[in-house]
Order: sequence, then structure tokens, then C-alpha cells
Amino acid sequence: MPPVRPRNPEPVPDATFDPDRRRAIRRLGALAAGALVVASGATTVQAQMQHGHQHGGGPATGMAPASGATPPPAGTATGRPDAHAIPWAEGRCAFCDMTLATPPAAPQGAGFRERTYAQWAFEGGARHFESIGCALGWAYAHGVVDGEGAALYVAAYDQTEPPTHAELLAAAGATFLWAERLPASMMAKVGAFARQADAAAFVAPRSAQLGRRRYLDLTLLADLAPLPIANLVPLLQRQLG
Repeated sequence: MPPVRPRNPEPVPDATFDPDRRRAIRRLGALAAGALVVASGATTVQAQMQHGHQHGGGPATGMAPASGATPPPAGTATGRPDAHAIPWAEGRCAFCDMTLATPPAAPQGAGFRERTYAQWAFEGGARHFESIGCALGWAYAHGVVDGEGAALYVAAYDQTEPPTHAELLAAAGATFLWAERLPASMMAKVGAFARQADAAAFVAPRSAQLGRRRYLDLTLLADLAPLPIANLVPLLQRQLG
């Protein structure tokens, strides 16, 4: 079975998302993910995982336990903790287990993954991700919400150097660009910018190259999660158990 291609996002009206509906969707998603993985068979899962790790730096099958994949216990904490230091040298994505930093020999060149780095910060630590899609998929699986004892931080896609934790953007105030052909690891197609004006400046000289595009905010991305990325079904199945 070939990798599932993401559907094109459609504009949606502004609305308050019902938490009960979200919990129901999450439960149905978990059941569907498990059923699809069982039906596809081990060979298909392995092929899908290798496809998602085409950029190097990940395990051969992608099925090794992700580093730091277990979230903190659920509680009633509120607020947004500060970002934590980024383990660029040894860190791996808590969702897909790929390295956070682009391997030196990767054909995309330096900065490919660093531009889409994301972090869920908690009072006692953090989970690190090499794509925004991975971060939102992990949060979907574990019920993590920005502002409820956790905070999502993201790298600016238009940065020129790997950011320090102090340079990360608070996702709650960032502008996200989805573009049909945006270069992004795990085929996530989403990059973050400090302001919509910065995103527009990035798009202007690349309009034809990027294809169709949308500006989104964190609220909408969270409501749409899990976002379509490479290997989404087996990755969710692993996180949801």
C-alpha cells in the first residue's frame, strides 16, 4: 500500500470546537489507526516507515520507542511554561524518532529540519520534535493543549541558523504557512513565522514554487490535528498503544 497522500485543506468557518466532539474523534482515530495497521501487515508498515525516514538519521524501521514519548501525568495545571534547551547534537523527535538536526550528508542541506523544529514545554522538562506536524500529532495522541500546563514553541521557518530555546516563537502568537510544495521533513508542509507579514515576504519571491497556500494559526491547526504527514497511521498507533 503506497503512503497516504494528504488531502488539500479547505477553508473552514470560525467556530468553537466542542471538547466532547474532540475526545470522540480522538477515540475513533485511535481505533481506526489500530485497525489499519493490523490490516496492512508488518511488511507494509515497515515500508511506510522507511519512506518517512528518507532524509536519514532515523532507525531502519522507525518502530523503535521514541525518546521521551511518554507525556507527564494529566493534571489541572494552567499557564505556559518557558522553553527548554534544545538538544541539537543528540536529540530525537518524540513522535517519529528522527534526529532533530539535519544529518551532514542529507541532500536537502543544513537547516532542513532545524527550520521546522517544535517543542512542547512543561514545568519539568520538554518533548522535542523535528516537524510541527509531529508535535501536533503527539499532542493529539496525548491530550496536550497549549496553555494548559504546556506550551508549544516553534522555530521560525525563515531563520538562517538553528535557534536557541530563547529564540523560539510562542506558537500561540505565530503565523503558520501551509504550502503545497513547502520543503518540510515528514511532508508536513507547515512552517512558522513570527508575523503574517514575514510569511508573506517569504512567499513573494517563491509563489510559483510553493503552489497553493494558506495562513493558519495554532487554534485551527490544533482543531485539525492530527495533521497529514508521512507515516501518520503507524506513528499514531505507536503513541496510542
